[in-house]
Amino acid sequence: MHAFPATAYLHILFANFLLEVRKDGPAARTHLQLAGKYSPSLVERYQVGGVREMSGRDEELGVVSLT
Repeated sequence: MHAFPATAYLHILFANFLLEVRKDGPAARTHLQLAGKYSPSLVERYQVGGVREMSGRDEELGVVSLT
């Protein structure tokens, strides 16, 4: 994160890691908000939406991912 702090892609990737591996939804959402500050491309905006949807749905249902 320190080598490339101003890249939306890295924040999205780290948010996905936080959500899937560490099961930390609030921290993942924080990094998604940071990704939005760095003018993400169309594909990156789509990824942000997917991670946000996954984050909300998993926490809402209490689902534990097996991946």
